[in-house]
Amino acid sequence: MSRSRSPSCPGPNVTRGGARPRWPGRNTRLGSSDAATNTYLRLRYLAALLIAWGIAWTPSGALAQPGDDPLQPQLILREGVHEPSGTKLRSGKFRVWEDRQAQAGRVLELDVVVLPAIAENPKPDPIFVFTGGPGLNVAWQSGSWAKHWMRQERDIVLVSQRGTGGNNRLAIELPGSDANLQGYLDPIFQESAFRDGLAKLQKRFDLSKYSTSIAMDDINDVRAALSYDKINLYGGSYGSRAELVYIRRHPETVRTAILNSVAPIAFTNPLYHARGAQDALDLILDECAANPACREAFGDLRAKFQSVLARLDAGAVDATVRHPVNGKPVPLKLSRDGFCEALRVIMYYNSREVPLLIHRAFEGDFDFIAQRGMELDR
Repeated sequence: MSRSRSPSCPGPNVTRGGARPRWPGRNTRLGSSDAATNTYLRLRYLAALLIAWGIAWTPSGALAQPGDDPLQPQLILREGVHEPSGTKLRSGKFRVWEDRQAQAGRVLELDVVVLPAIAENPKPDPIFVFTGGPGLNVAWQSGSWAKHWMRQERDIVLVSQRGTGGNNRLAIELPGSDANLQGYLDPIFQESAFRDGLAKLQKRFDLSKYSTSIAMDDINDVRAALSYDKINLYGGSYGSRAELVYIRRHPETVRTAILNSVAPIAFTNPLYHARGAQDALDLILDECAANPACREAFGDLRAKFQSVLARLDAGAVDATVRHPVNGKPVPLKLSRDGFCEALRVIMYYNSREVPLLIHRAFEGDFDFIAQRGMELDR
């Protein structure tokens, strides 16, 4: 039986990613510490666009000097404590050549975090985590894994993929900041920003050396340096694709693999993002229509949604949000594109909010969705 579809909101106007309830949000640039997990979506779309142009995400590193042995020591780890959880960890750097084949030139330092297993007699095969994007530094996610159940019997290893951390991090300025909250509600695919950023990177780095296959060879080197034989892989979204590439290149080292929100190697990014967002929205509206309590509370959500889009087609509406730092009210404009993008980002986190957001927008309250969209985009 075919499913009814809502009026097209995500459609071609919203192509920043399918709505999968997994992996965190986006930001304009790379941050630091565990809070940096909120960088995911914008970095993901930047990397996706560069890949669509045949370019891999890449940053800077240090060039080796004559007579140096820049890879020694190759692995440097220091004992430490993850303060929020009070658990021990080891963190440091792993050095690799940017040009692995030439074994010369720029040296990249990858962030490495090892969360030792809690058990006194742990299993010998650790969990290597691959995160989404490409673009997010998985080493920044140590807080999310410090108390994870997988850590009870196995070490958890987080290694920043080349181009995401250490001395080789990339950031391109995109709209949206604490000084420009409006940018969080404006379209992200502004070609000039990407073209300018790409041109700057091409002057500084060999962009051909940051492919997934090369990065997975780095990960295997880290595995060997840590003296692990077999490892278990865990990843979602782009991380699942990275796993598949790792398995293809180093199958003899893999014990198990968990692929979440799979992005197959054949998946063309971001070709299906809009359709994925539309499908997710239709499923939510169908679920509400079939649920007596939701239907009674919000009525005909599809009709209300269509009414909201019609209003936004006539022009952007006024909305006021609270500044995330000082709490002061900030007036913004919310366009149809901004509304649809905020809705899509919210579906990443909590689809249960969608009926209320649509209902309140139908009643003329656009502050609510603008606030939630800005917060999650930030």
